Amino acid sequence: MRTNLLTTRVLRVGHAEQDVVFRATGEVDLNTGAELDAELAELAAQPGVTGVVCDLTGVGFFGSVGLTVLLAACDRGRFVVVAGPGTAAHRTLQVSGVLEALPVVDTVADGLLALAR
Repeated sequence: MRTNLLTTRVLRVGHAEQDVVFRATGEVDLNTGAELDAELAELAAQPGVTGVVCDLTGVGFFGSVGLTVLLAACDRGRFVVVAGPGTAAHRTLQVSGVLEALPVVDTVADGLLALAR
């Protein structure tokens, strides 16, 4: 999906495509947070999806609304965030103190390994 500020893409991977990589690029703010939340909720509800790796490395701005979206996504099921050091999402997670509350990894490969455990 594409809006003015946020683009998302879903890739199915793994055995029987049960694990999903959700890639977001652009900005996560008050204008796009609800869209991101709705897409992650819809994805988690799809039959056969057992885990979601949310790749935020392409997000240039990650506002506080994104924290609520990620915490809600974690509550829905197996969920891993890709936000390596230096990314906008990592900085927001770190400054807010939420970094320790979420499963955050540096790469998509690390996220898929985390889901496999």
